[in-house]
Amino acid sequence: MAFRLYQMGERNMGKKFTKILAVAACLALGVSVLTGCSGGSGSQTTSGSSVTATDIDSRVFNYGVTAYSGAQANGGIDPHLSYAGWSTVRYGVGECLVKISEEGTIEPWVADNWTLVDDTTWEINIKDNVTFSNGKKVDAAAVKACFERLIEKNERAASGLKISSMEADGQKLTIHTSEKNPILINWLTDPFACVIDVSEEVNGNNHVIGTGPYTLESATTDKVVVKANKSYWNGTPKFGTINVQCFLDGDTMAMALQNGELDACANLGYANLPIFENNSNFEINSAATSRSYMFVFNTQSEEFSDVNVRKAVTMAINKEGFVNTLMNGFGEVAQLCYPASYEFGDSKVKGPEYNQEEAKKLLADAGWSDTDGDGYLDKDGKTFEINWVTYRNRIELPLLAESAQASLKEIGIKVNIDDRESNTVIEDVSKDFDIYSWAVVTAPYADGITFFNELLTNYNIHGWSGEEYDKFVALYNKASQETDSEKRAEYSIELQQMLVDNGILCVASHNTMNIVTKAGVTGLAPHPSDYYEITADLDMPQ
Repeated sequence: MAFRLYQMGERNMGKKFTKILAVAACLALGVSVLTGCSGGSGSQTTSGSSVTATDIDSRVFNYGVTAYSGAQANGGIDPHLSYAGWSTVRYGVGECLVKISEEGTIEPWVADNWTLVDDTTWEINIKDNVTFSNGKKVDAAAVKACFERLIEKNERAASGLKISSMEADGQKLTIHTSEKNPILINWLTDPFACVIDVSEEVNGNNHVIGTGPYTLESATTDKVVVKANKSYWNGTPKFGTINVQCFLDGDTMAMALQNGELDACANLGYANLPIFENNSNFEINSAATSRSYMFVFNTQSEEFSDVNVRKAVTMAINKEGFVNTLMNGFGEVAQLCYPASYEFGDSKVKGPEYNQEEAKKLLADAGWSDTDGDGYLDKDGKTFEINWVTYRNRIELPLLAESAQASLKEIGIKVNIDDRESNTVIEDVSKDFDIYSWAVVTAPYADGITFFNELLTNYNIHGWSGEEYDKFVALYNKASQETDSEKRAEYSIELQQMLVDNGILCVASHNTMNIVTKAGVTGLAPHPSDYYEITADLDMPQ
């Protein structure tokens, strides 16, 4: 299936951003043999600073982030645990067999090529020149052992990969799946599948051995320290040490960048970005992504057991106001799961339009009215008051909750915001919520089906049941087995429309990721997949 590129134009906010990346509309399934591409760490260019082996040790790069912490699901750096693999790959410690290009295609990384032999058998050839940071050669046996541990430790990986058995023969890894899994290769781009040496003890705080340009020195609740892997198989890193510091407060991170304590930072708060515009000392790089800010209804709660009430809330939310005002335009108003650039994206899905008057009518038809004149709806003596649970280490989510609080107050719904530290709340939120909001990359493999696996597993807190839910699950199961990419796109559209029609979730916007650097920093730019950051290409003037 051909894919269309969505090219964001340069945004002019006094100073044009140095780079806006393209986002692929969809990803070819990659079922044929792919060869010849370099397994490099990205398309970034080096600065030409002529760093020598002798002065690497003295060079330090300080990087601020908001997506790593001990309370966050990617705290630690053992890729087989929760979402920690994102840190492993982002910070240059680990690499996967394959990766997603900026154009949305799958390209070799540690693997050289792959073939879908039959419906349930894949053959993957490992590059012959890749080594772990401890010097051991990466062969099929090492990858097999790594994946066996991954499946044992990570339920999400086991569910997505569907691996039943593997065989290793030199550099050739043969994978058998328990059922048709037409996008197995896509799944192997997930950071949980980065290749680590499991023949030695794996400890996510101090001992993960990968194939990347940097090696893990330490990982604490708020900081990751990596050191140069001078024997890196695909180039020479430019820094002896990289300190990755987590900030829970955007103002503090912005101040650290201004003061020279940081050389770069990722996902700076939207309110802080203007500080670095029209300033020749800094550069702002942005990339359109499929990271989406959404909320799901608890269909078992008294208020939201009625589908029309759920639809009323959805159409009462001012998404455009949220994107343009609170996100300073760094986003795209959403219909549902995927940006309009994707063949299975927003342009193909019809969601409720912003219409507070129609929302009021739906609520009135459901028996809600303001009988006591206090400005809030009530029914059977009970005020329409809901508990909105979210988390603050994705800075957009409290903003979304506050925006929704204001919008819903206008139609008579009182919103109490329960703002928690991180998305680990998903593990203990139980049914103690009416609305739960979170940030998720909906197309991490540029495929239109995989998100629904998340909705049915890790984020199966909506309580949706009944005939329509059974239809949704049946269609998902059918779609997940489909090998034809055009049909997969059609199924994705149908599944999204079912979510809309049943009022299960609402997507407010798709994100535009930013990285702010000191002037002259090269080889560091956001990627549409939201996976890759620190590479061997990272450099800055000495």
